[in-house]
Amino acid sequence: MRPLRLEMTAFGPYPKKVILDFAVLANQSMFLITGPTGAGKTSILDAIVYALYGQTSGGLRDGSDMRSDYADATTPTSVVFEFQVGDHRYRMERTPKQELQKKRGTGTRTVLATASISEWIDEEWKLLATKAQEIRDYVQQIIGFRVDQFLQVVLLPQGDFRKLLVAPTSEREVLLHTIFKTSVYKRMQDVLKEELTKSTVGIQDTLQKVEFLLSTYTVDTLQDLVALTEEERAVLGIREKERKEKQEQCDVLQTAYAKYETYANLVSRKDQYSQALATHQEGESAHLALGEAISRWERLQEVRRSMKDYEKLQDIFRTDKEKLEALKTSLQSVEGSLQTLESKWKQLIAQEETYAKQQEQYHQLQALQQEVEWYGELVTKRNDIEASKAQQVEQQQALQQEVTTSQAELELHRKTLEGIKTELQNYASLGEEKLCTSELRSWWDSLKGVVNKLQTAWDARNLHSQQLEEERQVCKTREGLYHHNEQLLRQHQAYEVSLQVEDDSPCPVCGSLEHPQLAQAPSENIVRETVDRFRREFQASQTQVATIETKLSHSEEEVERYSKEWNRLCESYPNVTEGVQRKAIIHLGNMLESAIQVKDIDRVAERLQWWKVSADIETIDQAFKTIQNELVVAETTKVELEERLETLHKAIQVEEANFHTKQLELTTLAGQIETIKQDVHHMTTEMHRIEKSIAPFTVETYTAEVKDLADSLKRYEADRKEVEAARQASQEQKVALITEIGTIKEQQDRMAQDIEFLDKEIEQVLAAESLTIDAFKQESHAFDKLPAWKETFSVYNNETLRLSSLLEEVRSDLANYTTVPEEIAKGAVETIEQELKELGETIGTLKSQVLAKEKTIQEITGLEESTKVLSDRRAFIFGLADLANGGDSGMKGVSFERYVLGAILEEVLCAANLRLHDMSRGRYRLERSVEEGGRGARGLDIAVFDAYTGASRPANTLSGGETFLASLGLAMGLADVIQSYAGGIHLDTMFIDEGFGTLDPDTLDVAMETLVALQSQGRLVGIISHVPELQQQIGAHLVVTKTDEGSRAYFQVQ
Repeated sequence: MRPLRLEMTAFGPYPKKVILDFAVLANQSMFLITGPTGAGKTSILDAIVYALYGQTSGGLRDGSDMRSDYADATTPTSVVFEFQVGDHRYRMERTPKQELQKKRGTGTRTVLATASISEWIDEEWKLLATKAQEIRDYVQQIIGFRVDQFLQVVLLPQGDFRKLLVAPTSEREVLLHTIFKTSVYKRMQDVLKEELTKSTVGIQDTLQKVEFLLSTYTVDTLQDLVALTEEERAVLGIREKERKEKQEQCDVLQTAYAKYETYANLVSRKDQYSQALATHQEGESAHLALGEAISRWERLQEVRRSMKDYEKLQDIFRTDKEKLEALKTSLQSVEGSLQTLESKWKQLIAQEETYAKQQEQYHQLQALQQEVEWYGELVTKRNDIEASKAQQVEQQQALQQEVTTSQAELELHRKTLEGIKTELQNYASLGEEKLCTSELRSWWDSLKGVVNKLQTAWDARNLHSQQLEEERQVCKTREGLYHHNEQLLRQHQAYEVSLQVEDDSPCPVCGSLEHPQLAQAPSENIVRETVDRFRREFQASQTQVATIETKLSHSEEEVERYSKEWNRLCESYPNVTEGVQRKAIIHLGNMLESAIQVKDIDRVAERLQWWKVSADIETIDQAFKTIQNELVVAETTKVELEERLETLHKAIQVEEANFHTKQLELTTLAGQIETIKQDVHHMTTEMHRIEKSIAPFTVETYTAEVKDLADSLKRYEADRKEVEAARQASQEQKVALITEIGTIKEQQDRMAQDIEFLDKEIEQVLAAESLTIDAFKQESHAFDKLPAWKETFSVYNNETLRLSSLLEEVRSDLANYTTVPEEIAKGAVETIEQELKELGETIGTLKSQVLAKEKTIQEITGLEESTKVLSDRRAFIFGLADLANGGDSGMKGVSFERYVLGAILEEVLCAANLRLHDMSRGRYRLERSVEEGGRGARGLDIAVFDAYTGASRPANTLSGGETFLASLGLAMGLADVIQSYAGGIHLDTMFIDEGFGTLDPDTLDVAMETLVALQSQGRLVGIISHVPELQQQIGAHLVVTKTDEGSRAYFQVQ
């Protein structure tokens, strides 16, 4: 990530819009963010973090807390940050939730927070997201860090730069996991855990299934189940043999019973069918009578159809007769209308001569139509031109007034311009005064910082000296206690040995047979543990004395170093007040010169005392503040005058151009007005010519006359067309009516003949059946009963045929029996069948039980084989999972991913040590901690090897300056390793907030050389620091100035 442009509005101490274009750095790889305390240096880094993540670098404030107290209520707080990752360019825009003045009325309104991320694509910004979660995902995907990781790797906040160095394994693991994308190894660990769980569950499920299957048959082992199955299979064989014998007996008895049952059934059916046939034949006479009635009425069906046709013809004949009378009436009406139309037609023929004259007159008037229309157009144009002429005359007068006013304003602007130029000459030396004040302030801040550090070091030296004296007394006391108790312990041991000595026996110590003086019991009973405790206390005191001596030595070195630095600053006092006119600066220079007289005092205590008593620090600080305020006011006034000067230049240019433009417009308007006058004269002449050509008509009477003639001609033509069309339609209607009347008369003649023929035919058929027409009509209801009669007749015939067939079939079956079969009781058959059924059910139950047990045996056998396979697989997976997840079989507490991250961390530490070695002058080297035992995650802890002691110790034991160097080296080493990996995260930029003040001058030079070396790698480093040496060594400055009305920021590149 490389910053391109930062825009802050009403953010932190910046009340107005501040734009920082990082392009001005050009090929500068390092820049210093400099300015007084509280001016807003860290706020610039806060703005970058807020734009990306919606938080600040310290994590203690959100965007709403960063609204500027200096901003007015109408200016909204916002941050716009453009940056580049690889070949892609992005823009983040954020505004916090804030209270702004209402656009209308009084009071304030709450404006909700907004955010967006865009990408520069095809020469325009393309919006990617506006929702908070989507923006977080985009930022983390593009930059590669969460906000907490960004503050450990890219931006090292004030007071928090040591986080990455001293973070526990768990936090460092999350950071490295995110940067180097080692989720594949974590996934492998999780997959092995999942597979181990699956294998364990599979084995447990299999064992539970076996236990359940055995419990179903109340047995404990597979062998018990096999034995139980064999017993049931033997009982099944016995029962099947019994069923076979019983089945043979049943078959014989069932055959005899079936034969007797069939014979008895045939005899019963023969008697039944004979009785039914005799009963059915009792209705034979009625059946024959019904057949004759059916035949008669089927013959009369034709007469019925003929009568229907006769009645239909009668109805049609009556209808045609009525229609014929209506047509004759219509014909008479048409003939009357035709006579009226002929009379009207003759009248129209008589008006033809008048029509011809009117038509000729109309054509003559039409020939003048074009002249009349042109006359109307001329009238409209002349009126428009006259109106335009009046407007242009008014415009000419107004424009003449504007020219006069513009000339007066132009003269006023020129006089004001000369006055501003004269006033600006009073601020010609403002730049030199600012530079002089800045140098004096930088020197004074450095001097105060060195004095404060010297005072701190001197206080620490006195404290350590006092502590050393006290600890030496404690150490001496503990040494005496230790030696005293050690002597008592030896006496006690000698006494215990003397108790074992016997007369005429060799001494266990010297081997002598004589024991002239045996050891006596000590005055106090002492044990080894007590001596060891006093020894440990004595050693602890020795260690504490050595530690305090080291601290005292370090404090004395600090005192010496800061004393030299104080002298160096006094000797390098920048006497830059010569030639300065501002009295406040001259007075300040005099006060500073008196403050450096302390260099003549050699003793540190006296020098510090002089500083407290004689150096008027508050007065000098107040003088700086007063001068700064004066310079800010002067700078503001100068900027305002320059802006007014620029505005007047532009206003004069605009006014001059406006003046010449209006003069040109006046000339153009005069020409246009003259042209209009000539056009009006030509139009008036043409109108007079047209009025003469249409005499005796005027334009108004001509139009009315043409309209009247046209209406008259149209009426005549319409009347003629209407009468002619009506005549033709009436004649056609008359012909059609005559034709239709003739057709109907012919049709009536044919129908009369058909009616007469049908009447004769009906009379002949009825006479053959001895019926009159009236009698036929009365009995015609028999036609409705005819279908029912046919159905009854058919049913009787079918039933007779069925009963005869059944009786013949039974007689034929009985003829096959030569003797009557023996009678068998049905109960005997049912008894043996029931016994056979019960025996079959018993056998079926036994078979089911045996088959179920055999299936269970096969299933249990398969499950036991599966359990063995699963157990082997689980043992194999357990070994892998335990090894990959840091179990007992591998490196305890070090998972597979952590092992891989450890290897990556080794690379990072190697890269970090390349710089830390130089910055610490070969004393320190970062390494992975090799401590074992304990609980929790291990493998990514960082220790520091101290070449002076030859031992490693935790990173959190380093001093402030040493911690800063180690953190800086670690951050740069991490950046090197990240860049060396293909793809992924781009660490093109690093920001460091404070930390350099803890370094001595030599170490500072080495650290700066290390940072400068990053230029060859194309990285950008931004540093916030008050250390004067950095201002001299770094050429590009991001200067932050503070005033009573807020702060300003701008780049200054040498």
